[in-house]
Amino acid sequence: MERAGPGSARPREQDSVEAWLDDHWDFTFSYFVRKASREMVNAWFAERVHTIPVCKEGPRGHAESCSCPSQQSPRADGSTPGTPARKISASEFDRPLRPIVVKDSEGTVSFLSESEKKEQMPLTPPRFDNDQGDQCSRLLELVKDISSHLDVTALCHKIFLHIHGLISADRYSLFLVCEDSSNDKFLVSRLFDVAEGSTLEEASNSCIRLEWNKGIVGHVAALGEPLNIKDAYEDPRFNAEVDQITGYRTQSILCMPIKNHREEVVGVAQAINKKSGNGGTFTEKDEKDFAAYLAFCGIVLHNAQLYETSLLENKRNQVLLDLASLIFEEQQSLEVILKKIAATIISFMQVQKCTIFIVDEDCSDSFSSVFHMECEELEKSSDALTRLEPR
Repeated sequence: MERAGPGSARPREQDSVEAWLDDHWDFTFSYFVRKASREMVNAWFAERVHTIPVCKEGPRGHAESCSCPSQQSPRADGSTPGTPARKISASEFDRPLRPIVVKDSEGTVSFLSESEKKEQMPLTPPRFDNDQGDQCSRLLELVKDISSHLDVTALCHKIFLHIHGLISADRYSLFLVCEDSSNDKFLVSRLFDVAEGSTLEEASNSCIRLEWNKGIVGHVAALGEPLNIKDAYEDPRFNAEVDQITGYRTQSILCMPIKNHREEVVGVAQAINKKSGNGGTFTEKDEKDFAAYLAFCGIVLHNAQLYETSLLENKRNQVLLDLASLIFEEQQSLEVILKKIAATIISFMQVQKCTIFIVDEDCSDSFSSVFHMECEELEKSSDALTRLEPR
């Protein structure tokens, strides 16, 4: 008979119990969920957060020895050896559930707060003369801005202010291409009526939605070709409704598509009413200068979209961590847990309202309680959840 090592001896009853638990996994899982204490859960995590160093493959396919602690065991999840595992602190599960979605200046529900999306920057560029050397200086300044800022609205606003010194239009607007749930495209103004001396807040407060392939902006977006119009009211594609609303008189228009690196239209920029020279109409040189600067808008849009995508992915991971906290933390109040569940659903699903119905134990055809939460309540006090009368 083989003798067990000094560290492996234990009563035979424990071996029998462990074997039974291995054969009855459903019961083991249920028992752990019902009975495990916080200390047990933390210990369970601690046993699985060790970093496994890369084991280099030696000759003849044998793995060379690693300086791994003896207590480390092979990863059960099948992940690639050498990938550092993120250590999760118990304090992460103790923090309060924070609102994950907010409304931006356009009224759109977003995972990103304004502080994460916007980075303050000076908006008034220096004045240059209209010679070739100064145009290069303008381009150099824009390149510096693009390398250090990621907010597309602020950068495009500054680009318009730079362009103003070249083509001298009265107003500028920027529209971005969006898609609805049916994958139908439309345009939403990101900047509207940017004028000399205007601030970023003034230019980005107005939000206008335009239909795809309708009007001058929609036509440019659909075809991907620029338009230089001398008299807007003589062009059948021009929609005078905006002029009627704002009281502004549009005459000449220079409208350009903004394309990404795949030559796809991602936005449209529009300059309105040439202020000086050539009878109030835009010249061929204006078109070239406008197109040159809008090429930087395409770069900005692409970089900003990549950056926002990474932030959104981080926020989604935050949601999963919040869900994990709901599972592992001790719950003593049904109302509190339902509040957290509703808040997480609203944040993750990007919905306006969430209602949870509790079935009556005595009568399955009715509800004993109804819990309701709205998106706006996430940004208010911790007493956001309102409990309705039983139905």
